Amino acid sequence: MRRPRAVILVLAGLAAQAPARADNFAPAATGKAQGRLPMLSNDDAWRRLPGAPPKVEPLPAWARMLAGPLPKTTALMLELDAAHRTGDRLDPALRARMRWAAADANRSAYAMAAAEADLRRVGATSPVPTDLPEAERLAVAFARKLTADATTVTDAEVKRLVELHGDAKVVAMVALVAHACFQDRMLLALNPPVEPGGPPAPVAAHFPHERSPAGPPPKPGAAAPVAAAAGPNHGPSDAEWRAKTFSDLQAGLERQRDRPARVRIPDWKEVEARIGPDAWVRRWPRVVWGLVCYAHQPEVTDLWFDVVDAFRQETKFDRFVAQDMFWVVTRVLDCFY
Repeated sequence: MRRPRAVILVLAGLAAQAPARADNFAPAATGKAQGRLPMLSNDDAWRRLPGAPPKVEPLPAWARMLAGPLPKTTALMLELDAAHRTGDRLDPALRARMRWAAADANRSAYAMAAAEADLRRVGATSPVPTDLPEAERLAVAFARKLTADATTVTDAEVKRLVELHGDAKVVAMVALVAHACFQDRMLLALNPPVEPGGPPAPVAAHFPHERSPAGPPPKPGAAAPVAAAAGPNHGPSDAEWRAKTFSDLQAGLERQRDRPARVRIPDWKEVEARIGPDAWVRRWPRVVWGLVCYAHQPEVTDLWFDVVDAFRQETKFDRFVAQDMFWVVTRVLDCFY
């Protein structure tokens, strides 16, 4: 089985597959593709998941690929996936339609098929019905826009969603789309085959995770050599970014700090009442987006940080390289944060 570092390189690249958009309710097809990593049998993959209960559950193809090299991370990714696809955070049909819209925008065939399977389980007839009420129609449109071009989402659009759904459900929608974009990039890189009967239902099992102790981040390894000036061998130049001065950056930060929040920002007492003694947010109580997420959707937020923590434990991925890659992603998305 390939080593975790090789898997990191696979996940870092995005596949260029572009399945046709589904206008009916047929499962999205991926042809005869068998994926880009070896795939364990369901039983073998289940046995590799740390803390898996004796009762074996059907696993999605992507988990059977990752359970060998990244068993701990895979287990928690399955639990996070299930959290977004179950529970009462959002109406079951609505969350499946939002997930389908995000997958369609990302051209993620496997995720489209999974969302369609979830819709069928709740008796829905189409991922793109034409007669949705305003509250659901705007939520699905929001999912697509947030996926395709998040910087174009307006204050007015979020305000209307909050009026229709409330802060907690809007935060659940944002978390759902954020997870969708993460998951779709993994799926596009792995290119897993869609199961003959469609992707399985969410896994019901819970997996234990011993969180890394609080403390300063580990020292990075040797710094990578600095690339020469951008050119044919070093990727495209970024004239817009290179033209910015440090003062420009500070001015932009001040403008962002002065913007009114789209969702109510709770105080620490409200957050503390909803979290456990070891919740990740206790380590960063000043991070505003963490306060918002933990006040309204603590379960999926804690699970997300558990996934990240498990990945760091298993791969020992160099923090310097990770932050460098994170910078590239946020720059491409025009994410100010």
